[in-house]
Amino acid sequence: MKCIIWNCRGTAKSTALNRCETLLGSYKPEFLIILEAHVDATKAWKVHRELGTHWGMHVLPAQGRSGVILFFLETRSWRCGFCYGSSGVQWVPVGVYASICHLEGGSFGLR
Repeated sequence: MKCIIWNCRGTAKSTALNRCETLLGSYKPEFLIILEAHVDATKAWKVHRELGTHWGMHVLPAQGRSGVILFFLETRSWRCGFCYGSSGVQWVPVGVYASICHLEGGSFGLR
């Protein structure tokens, strides 16, 4: 399984989209996670359209000053969805973005 995780501010700009397409073509990942995207829902869907219809997308909205996190799943290889609950879920892809400045007992405040 291949995954690209990219901290990319300005994700919807043409230069970032071109770079993203180059990375996808070179590495052929099954997952793409874009951190700190700083895009609204309209621009997130623009990124999705540029990547192609064979990518599933989930947007984790921004909280505070953080940027959104965009999760993309290559649907020709994978058949799973993004879930919010744990009932019946066997496997869920997860991306964590955190600063070590917010460490709480070694767990990044996760409970």
